[in-house]
Amino acid sequence: ILNTSNTLKRVDFSLCEVGNEVVKALSNCFNLVDLQLQGKSSVTDMAHYYDIFLNCLKLKRIGLNGIALTDKHIMPLALNENGNHHPIHTLLLGGCEEVSDDSILNLISYHGASLRMLNLRGTSITGETALRLITKCKRLQLLDISECLNVPQFYITKLRSELPSCLINLANVDKSAMFVKCTINP
Repeated sequence: ILNTSNTLKRVDFSLCEVGNEVVKALSNCFNLVDLQLQGKSSVTDMAHYYDIFLNCLKLKRIGLNGIALTDKHIMPLALNENGNHHPIHTLLLGGCEEVSDDSILNLISYHGASLRMLNLRGTSITGETALRLITKCKRLQLLDISECLNVPQFYITKLRSELPSCLINLANVDKSAMFVKCTINP
């Protein structure tokens, strides 16, 4: 990784167990566009994730499903006051149980207009976050809110009607359907 840090654009460790050294090295890959670190991790110094998001300003696709991140680690994605971050199109935070509803609201406020795919499976999002998705994420094509038990039925109904071009995964949220398929508008 260190030898190619200036040219590396895509990294997929979703089927690998990564450790501190790998994640630390990724924070120096300033041209990263696509980062997939989903799944198993033996990272003990979670601050390296913070460094990745602080330094890798070109990221457009970020896959972190199942990584034990907290609000502190993802803060640079939501609090970039300089506007240096490129718009994020894909954000996968499924199973990131320690990322709060407030942090997700901040991420949606900052990146909502560009988001096409959002995985919040098993997070603590609430109805307020669902409403923010409706107003901020008009280009959303795929949304996974399965296992999000704090989203009342009223908000699910609103999501269905207000985001008609979005495929929404509602497993273990809405007992009537696992997926709601809608037409995708260009």
